[in-house]
Amino acid sequence: QTAIRRTKFTGDLKSAARDVSVEELREALDLDQFVLRYQPKEEFAVTGASKYSAECLVRWQHPTQGLIYPDRFIALIERQGWMPDLTTIVFNQAIRQQRQWQQDGLQINLSINVSASDITSLTLPETISRLLADNELDTTTITLEVTESELMGELTTSLDVLTRLRLKGVRLSIDDFGTGYSSLLQLFRMPFSELKIDQSFVSKMVVDMEALAIVQACILLGEQFNMRVVAEGVEDLATKELLAELGCQVVQGYFIAKPMAAEDLRPWLARQLKP
Repeated sequence: QTAIRRTKFTGDLKSAARDVSVEELREALDLDQFVLRYQPKEEFAVTGASKYSAECLVRWQHPTQGLIYPDRFIALIERQGWMPDLTTIVFNQAIRQQRQWQQDGLQINLSINVSASDITSLTLPETISRLLADNELDTTTITLEVTESELMGELTTSLDVLTRLRLKGVRLSIDDFGTGYSSLLQLFRMPFSELKIDQSFVSKMVVDMEALAIVQACILLGEQFNMRVVAEGVEDLATKELLAELGCQVVQGYFIAKPMAAEDLRPWLARQLKP
């Protein structure tokens, strides 16, 4: 099961409405009916105020059904081979929004999920570099998230693409870490700057000793490989405080904030950073 299907392009809500058709989905891509929501990530501050970044999560603004979550359309997009089309939409929207925020005086790093087809595309590094340059953004202002299971599929090609991205200054995050099959040797060879601990471990770590041990091991591994460690799926204060004690640098989850529209992110940040 790929992380894209687990909603890592994405969000976790399941929808009970009818299935969407191939024709509807193609029309949605052609008419750019997709929108982004932004879920804040909080970075533990060593000194001073906390810092925040955000992950881009895609939704389908259906003309009659309203907002549709990825569990109802991502798998179909993959089967049809249309993931590059969706990726283009997501990148364009995210980077345009980031430019607008920067012009308004808000500096924030955005994480964007990429799929298996993306990380095996040899044109991806140049496409992203050109898009950032056209919008007058530095390459360090975005982080690309790729799941561990996606990464192992086409290891040789994806390593080449990821290395070229890092050489251009783009930050890379290995997502859902602990659920895939990468060895320590493979991880060492990958040019990642960030490691995200899968929420299935984080959500149970306060009450489950095995989950806690896995989280501790991931944090130690991140330290050894000089990678920033992010814990996703933080749902309560106890989990957040324990992660801080263990040395995790960044937390993400509903306890921090739910995904929100672009116009809501700036006032939300202002409330968090208010003295």
